Amino acid sequence: MNFKHLSFPVAAFALALASSSPLRADILTNGLVAFYPFNGNFNDESGNGNHGTPNNVGFAVDRFGRTNRAVSFAGNSSSFVKVTSTNLDLPPDFTVSVWINYTAGAGTEGPRIISTSGYEITTDSVFVTNRHINFDNTLASGSGFTSDSSSNGIVAGVWSHVVAVRVGNESRLYINGNLAGSVSTSQPPDYSRGFVPEIGGNSGNDSDNYAGLIDDLRIYNRALPANEVAQLYVVESVPRVDLVKAVKPVFFYLTVGTNYQLQISGDFNTWTNQGAVFTATNSNMIYPQYWDVDNWNSLYFRLQSVP
Repeated sequence: MNFKHLSFPVAAFALALASSSPLRADILTNGLVAFYPFNGNFNDESGNGNHGTPNNVGFAVDRFGRTNRAVSFAGNSSSFVKVTSTNLDLPPDFTVSVWINYTAGAGTEGPRIISTSGYEITTDSVFVTNRHINFDNTLASGSGFTSDSSSNGIVAGVWSHVVAVRVGNESRLYINGNLAGSVSTSQPPDYSRGFVPEIGGNSGNDSDNYAGLIDDLRIYNRALPANEVAQLYVVESVPRVDLVKAVKPVFFYLTVGTNYQLQISGDFNTWTNQGAVFTATNSNMIYPQYWDVDNWNSLYFRLQSVP
């Protein structure tokens, strides 16, 4: 008896334990263009295929103490992640959310956290101790750019949540869930220079290199309102509840008194025993336990009769 089960995707979601109002699951995914959790790779986990290509970067411990869950930049012209996709070149409205932990006195000039032809998130010069965060929008040729700078600086060696929002004719900056600056601008970002988006460096040249850690970079094609920015900060900074995908098979048409062994496979060729042999006491039975599933979309089941 073979079962091909779990051929459909199931969305996982997170709820903030300390949030006064629960985070809706769609805040994490609604309008998400790219998501880089940097969990041992540079993949875009939004499902849109905007994967990064690393150069001279490594992995480090994230803000929760987990190894290989954040990316580390050396702060020189050879340390960056390129994203060869125009999908990050967004017109208003859009949002960029990222966690940073910069290294004091390291990097070059005005370090870029993320840089495209039309917008950048940067820190102050490497020589500044408490660096302000800047959200720059490049305007049409000859019109310069607008820069929204945070009202207060953030210290080195500490994880901080930075959110840049371009909404209508305004640019907004949030630090750790709170509005830290805003500036009016009537022109949309200009992407005509065609620079390849870069994380940790300047997309237009080899300078402005970021030194330190970056994690959980999210880019949305919509402007997150203030309440969603605050909720996103909470859910990404405190312990949370995640749903783990699990299964519990149901059996039909069993022969009462017969011994059975449940087996599982990820490729329909190699089968592994799951649990202990059980004796059918009814023609229809429910397996007595759940177990976690990693390969959710390619898991096969079969039931073998045994002596």
